Amino acid sequence: MQKLKFDRIKYGKELLIDTADMSDFDRDVNIAVPNFYIMGCIRKGKGQIKIGHSTLSVADNMFIFISPGTYTDIGNSKFEEAIWVFFEGDFLEYFFNEKFFIYKFEFFHGLNKPATLSLSANEFSELEFLAREIHHEIKNIDNDSEHILRSSLYLLLCKLNRYYGGVYNTFKQAISNSKALKFKYLLENNILTLKTVDEFATKIGVSKTYLNNLSQKYFGKSASELIKERLILEAKKELIFSQKDISEIALSLNFSSQSNFNRFFKRSTTLTPLDFRREFSK
Repeated sequence: MQKLKFDRIKYGKELLIDTADMSDFDRDVNIAVPNFYIMGCIRKGKGQIKIGHSTLSVADNMFIFISPGTYTDIGNSKFEEAIWVFFEGDFLEYFFNEKFFIYKFEFFHGLNKPATLSLSANEFSELEFLAREIHHEIKNIDNDSEHILRSSLYLLLCKLNRYYGGVYNTFKQAISNSKALKFKYLLENNILTLKTVDEFATKIGVSKTYLNNLSQKYFGKSASELIKERLILEAKKELIFSQKDISEIALSLNFSSQSNFNRFFKRSTTLTPLDFRREFSK
């Protein structure tokens, strides 16, 4: 497994976005963990792709979404015609001056949300046009390209969000509430240090009741439910992709004992941590 780092100075100056079509897409790396966002615009493709602990089917007229730090295996897939867009979160945050901007989009940062989106031929062509515009602009860099690229990527993300929301019944408009976005950011990045609703609420600067209301409004679940889901996701990642034994994982996730971790995991998944590890490795 290879850790992929974004090349910020590939084009002679720092540019936090890049693209590839199938003529220059590197198929030598099949299993990797990127430190950047990846969006695949797949006109013709087949097979399967592993993203995190999920195995997903690849099909024509599909978008694929991969977040930084996510285990990805494309070894059993074939992409005949596709545009790939790679970018760092800072590329958009600098432009819109919003610290948690990328967390607006459920396809990148929705807990347990699908990492693919299948569209009709017409819907796909509409969005593929924007992806190809980005690709063309990068291959023909000019002085004002950075502004054009940010605007084009933002438009593509917002249009994808509409379709994604319609298919998966999430918010069709990108979340704009800064406290809701900060909660999502903390869930993604501080799950090992913040454990209770009170701790998250204090970090955000709101009451426990306010945070629960905010969570229900924007995510359809209580803050406690989201914290548990995120902790289970972290546990699954450790069980699948690390060589730690169960007691080490329990300790790293701040459980007081392995037995407490076992009970928590089984209540949420119906499997013990060891059974889950065995099932996934089959």
